[in-house]
Amino acid sequence: MTKKELFFGNSTEIKKTTPILISRFKAIRSKPRVDFCCFQENPIFGLQDSYRDLLQEAEKGWNYTYDHRAARDYLLEPSEASHKALKVVRSFGLILKAHYKLFDETHLCPENLHIFLGTLGEHADHYRVPQRQIFVDKLLEEDLLESLVNPGGFKPATSESFQDYTSQKINDIGSLSSEEILSAGDFHTLRKRLRLLMNLFQIPAVKNPEGQEQWLFYQLFNLCQQMGAEHDSVVKESIENGLDYEKASIVVDKSKKEEISRILPLVEKTIQ
Repeated sequence: MTKKELFFGNSTEIKKTTPILISRFKAIRSKPRVDFCCFQENPIFGLQDSYRDLLQEAEKGWNYTYDHRAARDYLLEPSEASHKALKVVRSFGLILKAHYKLFDETHLCPENLHIFLGTLGEHADHYRVPQRQIFVDKLLEEDLLESLVNPGGFKPATSESFQDYTSQKINDIGSLSSEEILSAGDFHTLRKRLRLLMNLFQIPAVKNPEGQEQWLFYQLFNLCQQMGAEHDSVVKESIENGLDYEKASIVVDKSKKEEISRILPLVEKTIQ
């Protein structure tokens, strides 16, 4: 049995060598028992020494799920199983991308990973329409799939650079979420900023699944899921029914504003 068969649900067995990000991936997406009122200030990202360890855990999850030969097969043989498998690959790719952006001194992810994840997202959006082949062809160009076995180097940011970068994203979230209505593109940007913060807590959450880090991860995860469903419906309308995406807008409802206002100060407590 392959590692992918284990993860994709063909067995309940979890091997001891399975990365913690894999073995607890679903568990941290369950409603936590720790309560909001128990949240304590804990600057868990204050030390530069931890940044490499966090990225390495994200890499382990990526290396466990990504195989360039399997990815090629999934692209060439479309099916519901292939679609699901590629979504899993993209999920762990986005986690790795976030860790590069958060913790690398450049605050950028490797270009090959950036291209792959963006194109794979377009591929998922167009999975059931003829345009899908455009993105398959792009993903199969040259040596893109092979290059992702080792996406790129890493040099940790300073703690000051990490704090500045994260604070900028928090400010972006505050600014965007203050609007009553956003363009579909800006709504997507807001969700991506929140997803970046969500991914910031992936590793702390799996390492301490009963702790406040998992509580904070879950709040962000739940919010991102809701916003993702709203944005996906607009994308679907634009692809299948000709809606002009550039002119589309999405309401930022009161409940989301309140949740974001509640979460951001708690995130700030972990990065100072």
